[in-house]
Amino acid sequence: MLTKYFIEIDGQRTEIPNECIKNWDEVRCAYKRADFSGVTRSFSSQFEFVGDAYDMLMALYLRDGFNAVATLYLYTITDRWVWEERFAAPIDFSTIVWDNNILKVNCVDNSLAALIKANKSTKYEFGVGSDIPIASQLNYDRIPMTEVVSYQVIGETIDDSSTMKLSVPGALGVVYRIPVNIITENVLVNEKLLYNDQTTDDGSYMVSAKTDVTITIKGGIAIDMINACQPANFGVTIYKTSNDVTTKIGPLCSQSFLITYRGEYDKPGDLPILTPATLGATAFVKQTNTIWKWWVNEASTSEDNLFIWMDSKMSSDEYMRQIPEYTYSVDLKEGDKIWIGAEANPGLGSRPGPFWILMLDQKIEISWGGIGKSAEIDVIRPLDFCEKILNRISMGKVNVGVTFSDFDNRLANTYLLAAESVRGIGDAKIYSSFTEFVDWMQTVFGYTYCLGPRTKAQFKRKQSIFYNSWPISANDNLLHTMCPVEPGTQVVIIQGTPYCAVLGDYNSDGGNNYYTKWEGSDAYNDPKTGKARLDTIFIGEDKEGCYFDSNYNLHIYDGNVEMAICDNQVINFIHRSELFKSDASTMRINNVRDVSYSVDSSSIYSAITIGYEKQDYEGFNGRDEFNFNNTYSTGHTVNDKKLSLISKYRADCYGIEFAVQKRGQDTTDSSSDKDVFFVLSKSENGLLIPDRTIRIENTISDMVFNGAFSPIACIQANAGFIGIQAKHLHLEFASSMGNSSIVIDGRAMSEDIDLDAPLMTCGRVSFTTDEIDEPASENNLIEIESNGILYRGFVKDATFKYATNEAVKYELIVKDIEL
Repeated sequence: MLTKYFIEIDGQRTEIPNECIKNWDEVRCAYKRADFSGVTRSFSSQFEFVGDAYDMLMALYLRDGFNAVATLYLYTITDRWVWEERFAAPIDFSTIVWDNNILKVNCVDNSLAALIKANKSTKYEFGVGSDIPIASQLNYDRIPMTEVVSYQVIGETIDDSSTMKLSVPGALGVVYRIPVNIITENVLVNEKLLYNDQTTDDGSYMVSAKTDVTITIKGGIAIDMINACQPANFGVTIYKTSNDVTTKIGPLCSQSFLITYRGEYDKPGDLPILTPATLGATAFVKQTNTIWKWWVNEASTSEDNLFIWMDSKMSSDEYMRQIPEYTYSVDLKEGDKIWIGAEANPGLGSRPGPFWILMLDQKIEISWGGIGKSAEIDVIRPLDFCEKILNRISMGKVNVGVTFSDFDNRLANTYLLAAESVRGIGDAKIYSSFTEFVDWMQTVFGYTYCLGPRTKAQFKRKQSIFYNSWPISANDNLLHTMCPVEPGTQVVIIQGTPYCAVLGDYNSDGGNNYYTKWEGSDAYNDPKTGKARLDTIFIGEDKEGCYFDSNYNLHIYDGNVEMAICDNQVINFIHRSELFKSDASTMRINNVRDVSYSVDSSSIYSAITIGYEKQDYEGFNGRDEFNFNNTYSTGHTVNDKKLSLISKYRADCYGIEFAVQKRGQDTTDSSSDKDVFFVLSKSENGLLIPDRTIRIENTISDMVFNGAFSPIACIQANAGFIGIQAKHLHLEFASSMGNSSIVIDGRAMSEDIDLDAPLMTCGRVSFTTDEIDEPASENNLIEIESNGILYRGFVKDATFKYATNEAVKYELIVKDIEL
């Protein structure tokens, strides 16, 4: 293949003979595909210069040292006999070595692929609204929370015991308020209730309604029925007071003045005969060491054995510590109050109080539904975010553009949310590395990226000017001679002319003389033409850029003037099925040898884990969350390797809810403040809101969202990639880090999944060929035939040496095989 080289020094590009590069026969280009993404190309990095090239570079180095600037260009001739640039690389003079008239130096690989490789894991920080434009505001209408306050009735403590003694005077029909304290609370968005400790004071309460609300009260108190039996009816009851009218809600415990405990017996046969009057009787049997209780024998055909003793299978302590389970749903109006009272009604002829019970265990919970006020959250477009990350990675060396394939229609309505924006922190920032962005695109959408061709910058230089259209009067002169005086520093473009000029002196009639030549004017006007340079963008004090076209028409530059002198390159994110297409153009290579087929065992997995990192929430709210990760077994036993497709970006709707709840709280940094959320959204009545179109079943609330991004949806997006292990791959559900009982769009989170459309296989075929032309497209299918077997596949590795006819070595990812 014909080649030629150029070295550019001080803006002058000079062709150097091939013989001036001593190691010309080692110059090569390597194609490589990693992670089933697009192919990247890399080139030789070290060159050995002799002859004229040696002299040029040596003189430059002796003049400027390791700060010297030079660029090496390599061109090859195409089959249309047109010279095509293969690469351009700056020479790194810090690596210079010379001896025996040979100068060795490395070239800097400043390709976008190399920059990404070096910086892909670096996490960058961007200001939302300052560095990255805000696309819109999400009107987040919140998720209902279950608010819970737990209470405990407080009595007298008993030494060396968890038992408490509750005493009240004995008075028929008198209810006494008793001490009840809050022990735990999980209240996140409360705007409906006041809650506090209850005292013995009249009017004291546990909760008071600020607005109409329905509450649920669950609880009960386990009491000692053996050691605290007294001749009184003792009860602890929940009450509601509304407009000074008190009504009874229901009991938490009660003890009758009728003694139901019958004592201890040696064996079951010693237990007394039961009758209807002995309802609730219990007794302790030493032989079984358990409590026996009164029971109705439903199988009885006569009254003689209608009531029987039944072994509870529990010890005395276990039996008595059973907390009765009472549940009450109570509608409250504004101002209604809930409180707990106790009363002891003595039986006839009983002694006066006080009376008491021994509380062994208890549970009292009051819960209600709460929902916070809607919140506005700044959102950004994924494409804008990706471009900012890549241009930070390129460090001004390449102006990077990004495109997204429209293969997945979810992307158009997907927005990113910085955790700091969700929390409402001022001057919010968003943080991410390119790797995290790529992992998100792969896990959620099944996308990967390909590098487009690099195009040359429109301009080589940029120059500051004072004004881009300076008018001159009839008395003024524009002179193309050297300015005779020290000119001003304000360079202007003279209106209607293709000249940059400075104000010099005055002419005889008092007009101004403007000159197109002054010391340093070559940076503005081309010394060859005398006119404004065509390779330069001129930037005014207003930071607006302008330039001249080849006909010397002046244009305003529409773009980022700071990047105008950078080469341009586009990264295309596409679905893997678009990259590894069955109907891709096929390139047939006929002359092959050393053909070898193998199986890439590193692409065979025994398990697949897919989705998002598990998040730990405070309290029990959020147990509905399903957007964590699922694990599936593939059934393959070749190795115990696991394929992990995990997105750092978060789709958990409860995570967004809990972050919004922190608005207005202490803004002390937390690890979650650097998280990135994303939401599938839709426009409704002029507002951007979470899209809840997809039906999500078995949830506590119907306000959850992001069902479109569930782990099952991630499997579907990556089906062709995950399925490369077999033509028919059965994924058996193993576990879920989220709520596995969820059903999304009719599909159970815990269902097994069958994949039967692999994009490729685990096969690899390597070969050597003397057909040294590079593929027209690195994403073409390559087809070869050997020993009657036809192989089709995609390039994984290939190495070409431009200046020699050395055979090319290929390795293909096998798409299919035909006998």
